[in-house]
This record gives sequence, C-alpha cells and structure tokens, in this order.
Amino acid sequence: MYELRNYAEVIVAQLADRLIPESGICKCEKCRLDVIALALNRLPARYVVSIKGALLAESELLAMQKSTDYLSAVLTAIRQVESMPRHTT
Repeated sequence: MYELRNYAEVIVAQLADRLIPESGICKCEKCRLDVIALALNRLPARYVVSIKGALLAESELLAMQKSTDYLSAVLTAIRQVESMPRHTT
C-alpha cells in the first residue's frame, strides 16, 4: 500500500519528545504540538511515497536527526512556546 509521509514531521516529533522534558515549558499536548508545528514551519518538507521511498528515507533519518537545522528549529520553537504559551493553565 502506498502512503505519503513527511519525514521532517517524524524527525521533529522525535526531537521535540526528547527535548521538551529537559526544557522549562509546559508538557501538555497542546504545547508539544505547538512546538512541532512551529518547528515544521521553519523547515522544508521531506515527503516520500511508497514502501521503497520509506526505506530510502529511513536510512536518512539518523542523518536528519543530527542536522543542526532540525535541532535549531525545535529549540527555537521551544523557546517561543515557553515565552508565549497559547493557554492560561
């Protein structure tokens, strides 16, 4: 079966899940998703289609995870959400 997948989303979510617990921001799902959305808006999409595409992209995941662009985008998003959370509690 074919599927369309943005691997940037996978990497950003993994980085956010690793970095948010170490940060001072709220740990709720809304803040987590705000961090992911803000970070993804700063990065180019990395779409793949089909199992073959997913397997090829799989080999790039580790390299992408170590990319300073991805790390920088997530850290910037964490700081932004920390300074202006979109909820009051």
